[in-house]
Amino acid sequence: MRKHYEKPAKIGKIQLSKYDIRAIRKLYGQ
Repeated sequence: MRKHYEKPAKIGKIQLSKYDIRAIRKLYGQ
């Protein structure tokens, strides 16, 4: 779920990073 966020704050960036890492791991895992 990659959407255009308005960069709320550091927390938002961290959350996005976590989601990105999860997605990447899933893609590489398949």
